[in-house]
Amino acid sequence: MKFSKLFLKRFEWVLEGWWNHRWPKADITYKAREDKIRFDVRNFITVPDCVLKELIKQYDLKAGDDDETAWRIMRWVQQNVSYVSDSSQFGFTEHWDFPAEVLYRKRVGGGADCEGMTHLIVSLCENAGIKPYRIKVACGYVHYQGGRLAGGHSYPIYLRRSSNEWVDLDPCFYPSSTKVEDRTPAKLNKVYGEIWFTFNSTLSWRQSSLEFSAKDLKEKCIK
Repeated sequence: MKFSKLFLKRFEWVLEGWWNHRWPKADITYKAREDKIRFDVRNFITVPDCVLKELIKQYDLKAGDDDETAWRIMRWVQQNVSYVSDSSQFGFTEHWDFPAEVLYRKRVGGGADCEGMTHLIVSLCENAGIKPYRIKVACGYVHYQGGRLAGGHSYPIYLRRSSNEWVDLDPCFYPSSTKVEDRTPAKLNKVYGEIWFTFNSTLSWRQSSLEFSAKDLKEKCIK
């Protein structure tokens, strides 16, 4: 039994290292508040967070395995946080929310844009014990079902344990109640296009074919 646990721990460590180095790491900053304040994108994932841990316990979001936990968290956000665009709430095209702000607006009858809902899902997953390398924010293009470009989008992607395939946990543009183990791998899901960058609480990455300057980030309006 001891050997088995040691082997699994070692395998997890190797897997974590492999995925953390799969794409080029880079410091990603974004003017996420009305194009005025520059943030390190990783700061939008709040962990540890005692309020989020209480919410996880209150709504029984942590399950016996990571895949079920990720699904419960995604479904809770889908069912309890309404999608509201930044422009209709603030009059700005871009206003990234921290998880605490999303929960506050939920309590007062408001909602959140895609990135606020995504930050909440990823933060809840990490606070529920899912290792950061398995859950992250993806920012990139999204397409309508017919293939026409819809624009920029932020959504969570999760590395499921059942197959070590990345799947989306999209809370708003293409919300689905499908279980994690039955979801289409993100690489085969044609509605999600080119990814600009990804991040979790500890690391941020750019895709190998992309390099971001301050001008690039300013011009790519992530909605």
